[in-house]
Amino acid sequence: MAAQVKQRMFTDKDDQKAIQFAKRGLEHYKKNNFVHAMRNLKKAYKLPIRQEFAKILLLHMANAMGEMQLHDQQQEYVEELFELDITYDNIALLMDIYNRTNNERKIKELAKKIKELPIENEEEEKKSITLLMAAKDFLEAINRIHIWLEKYPDDEDTKKKLFNAYVSSNQMQEAYEYSLELIKQGHEGSYVLEFSNLHKELFDFEKSRDLLLSHFETHKENIIGVNKLAQALMSNASYNGTLSPEDYIYWARRAMEGTKPLVTFDAFERNLNPFKKIRVGFVSYDFRKHSVGKFILSLFSHLMDNSAIETYCYYTYPDHEDGFTEIFKKTSDVFKSVGKYSTIQLRKELMEDKLDILVDLNGQTAGTKLPLIAERYAPIQVTWMGFPFSSFYYNIDYIIGDYYFDDDEGETEKYCTEKILKMDPSYMCFSMMPEEMYIEPEPPQMYNGYITLGMMNNPLKYSEESIKVWQKCLEVTPGARILIQLSKFSAGFVEDKMIERFERFGLDMSRVDIGRDHGQDGYYRTYNKVDVMLDSFPFGGGTTTPEAIWMGVPVIGCRYHMRHGRMAYSFMTNVGLGDLCADDIESYPEKVKQVAEDIELLSDLRKNLRSRLKDMPLYDDKLFRIGFENAMRDAFISYCYNKKQPFDSSVYDNDNVLLLDDCIRAADVLEFELSRERGMLEDEVLSYMIGVYCEIHNLLMEKLLELYKNDLNVLSLALKAAELIELAYEAQDGSTLLGIIKSVLAILMNFKKNNY
Repeated sequence: MAAQVKQRMFTDKDDQKAIQFAKRGLEHYKKNNFVHAMRNLKKAYKLPIRQEFAKILLLHMANAMGEMQLHDQQQEYVEELFELDITYDNIALLMDIYNRTNNERKIKELAKKIKELPIENEEEEKKSITLLMAAKDFLEAINRIHIWLEKYPDDEDTKKKLFNAYVSSNQMQEAYEYSLELIKQGHEGSYVLEFSNLHKELFDFEKSRDLLLSHFETHKENIIGVNKLAQALMSNASYNGTLSPEDYIYWARRAMEGTKPLVTFDAFERNLNPFKKIRVGFVSYDFRKHSVGKFILSLFSHLMDNSAIETYCYYTYPDHEDGFTEIFKKTSDVFKSVGKYSTIQLRKELMEDKLDILVDLNGQTAGTKLPLIAERYAPIQVTWMGFPFSSFYYNIDYIIGDYYFDDDEGETEKYCTEKILKMDPSYMCFSMMPEEMYIEPEPPQMYNGYITLGMMNNPLKYSEESIKVWQKCLEVTPGARILIQLSKFSAGFVEDKMIERFERFGLDMSRVDIGRDHGQDGYYRTYNKVDVMLDSFPFGGGTTTPEAIWMGVPVIGCRYHMRHGRMAYSFMTNVGLGDLCADDIESYPEKVKQVAEDIELLSDLRKNLRSRLKDMPLYDDKLFRIGFENAMRDAFISYCYNKKQPFDSSVYDNDNVLLLDDCIRAADVLEFELSRERGMLEDEVLSYMIGVYCEIHNLLMEKLLELYKNDLNVLSLALKAAELIELAYEAQDGSTLLGIIKSVLAILMNFKKNNY
C-alpha cells in the first residue's frame, strides 16, 4: 500500500461525500461497530481529499483493524500513514506492530528513520530513546541516554535502559561497572532479573541462579512473575547445569504449571481411523535459510511423494521469503505465511484446518508460538528442533527423540514435561553439509607432537561439571592440550571472566589454547586442528557434533542422564561410531584417552568417514522421512486407542502386507503404552486396551499364517502366547482368550506339519 501513497494526488479541499462517510465511520467507531466503521472510512479515503484528512482517516482505519485484531491489515494502514507523516508517534505505532510479530528486518529499517528525525523538545528526546531501545540500536540509545542523564540523573527508568543497553550491545565491562555503581546507590533489589542476566553472560552461572531464586522468594505470590522466573531458571539450568536433578524436575513442573491457559480447546471432531492419512501442521519462524530450515528441509524434500501424511506449514516470520521458503511452498500440501497475523487470526487458521497433529519447531527460540499452542489446537501436539530439552509448556504432549538420544528406562523422560516420541533411527538429519570443506588427511598430533582436544560448543554450556571433566581428560592424557574455539567475542573483559570460571573449577589454563577463527570457513578450519572433540554437560553439542563428524573428527559423547547431554551419543551411534562414546561421566576421561591415542582410527576417519556418511542414518534424508512418518503414526495410533477407538479387522481382508506392518506397529505402540501407563489408566480403559492388543496379535497370527505358512517369524509370534493369554485373562475377555488359544494351536500344528 505504501507504493500507492507516492502515486496518489491529494486535493486542496475535501470532497463533501468524503466528510459524510468519515462522520458515519467515526460514529460507528465510537459504538465499537468496527466493521461498519471501516466500510465508511474506506469510502471516504478513496474520494478526493487533503493529505491531512488522509492521515486522520488512515490512523482511524489502523486503530479499527487493531481493535478487530486484524494485524496484517493494520500494518498496511500504519505503513501508509508512515509514508505520509514520519513522526515519533507513527514510528511508535509501527514499532509496536513489528515487535509483536518479531519482524527483525523492518525493525532495523525503523532504527535508521529514528536517527534521521530531528528532536524538537524533551518529550521527543525521551521518545527517541525508548524507540531506539525497541529498535535494538543500543549504541545510539546509549549516546542519547548519557545526554539525558546529565540533565536528569535520578531518572530510574532511563538508568535501567542504560544498563540493559550495555548488556544488549555486549558492552559487558561497562555493564558490570555500572551494576556496581547501582548497587552502591541501593538499587540492587530493583535490578535482580537484570543482574541475573548479566552474571550469566559473565560466566557466573551460579550467581545468576541465586539471584533468580531470591527473586522468587519476594515475588512468589505473583503467578505470572513466578512462571517467567521458572522459565528463565529452567533455560539457564538446561544450559549450564546449575540445578540438581531433583530441583530441575521440580522447577520443570513449576514452569509447566504456570503456562496452563485459561481456555483449552479440546473438543476435536476427528476421524479416528488409526491408519488414515494424517494431517500434520508445522509452526515455525524458520521456513527460510536458517539452521532449523536446513534440518527440516531434509524431511520435506521427500514428504511430497508420501501419501501417509498431509502437511500444513504456518510460517511466522513476517515480510521475508527466500529460496528455502520457496522450496517449502512447493513441497508442502498447504503453506501459509502468517507472520503478520494476530493471535486471533492465527488461532482461527489453526482451528479451521482441523489438524490431527501440530508440531512446534521453535521451542523457546525467537518467534516462538508456544504460548498460543499451549491453548491446544490439535489432539496431539509435539515440540521438536528448536531445543533438545523440554518446552516446559502445558498441552505439549510429546517431544521428539530417538532410541539413543533417549534411554529405554525412562530416565531422560523424567526431565521433560512431555512424553518422549521416538523416531527410528535418528531424530535429526544433516544431509545438507558443505561438500567443499577440506579435511586434513592426518590427525594434528602427527605434526604437533601432542594430542589436541577440541571444544566448540556455546560458552553458555561451560558448566562446572563440564570443566571438571575436561580437566580429568587432561590428567589422564599426558601432554594433551585443549583448543577452545570462540566466535562470539575477542580477548578482553568477557574472556577474562570465562578464564576465571575455568580456573575456579580447576582447569589447567597452561594447557588450554583459545582459538578465534571467524566465519564459516574459519569455523570449519578449527576441526582440522583437533584430534578429537570433547562434549559439554548437561547441554551437549548440537550442530557442532555432525559438523565434526563431517570433517572426520570423532566427538566423544556420553550416555548422560539428561537427554540434551546425549546428542553426541545419538549422532555418533547413527553413523556407526557409538562405541567411541562413554557409558557415563565417570568413564568419560578414559574413553577420551583411548580414542585420542588411536592414531590409526583417527587417520581412517579423516580419510574415509565422509564418503561413508551418505549411507548412515544421520545423513540419510529418505530414512529420516520414514522415521518421522512412523513416529507420527505411532502417536496417532496411541491417541486413537486411548480414545477407545474400536479395532476394525476388516481393513486387512485384502491380505495387504503393508497393512500388516501397520498392524504390527499398532501392537508395538499399545504394548509400549500399556507398560508406561499401566498404573495410571482407569480399569475400563486398561481392559479395553489389553483387549485390542490381544485382538491385533490374534489377527496377526491368523494372517501371517495364511501369508507365510511356515515362516519362523510366525512361530516367534506364537511364542508370545503366554503373555497374551495372561493379558486376556486380566482383561476378563473370554472370547479373545479362546481365539488366541485356537490361533496358537493352529500355528503350532501347521508349523509342525510343514517342518517335520
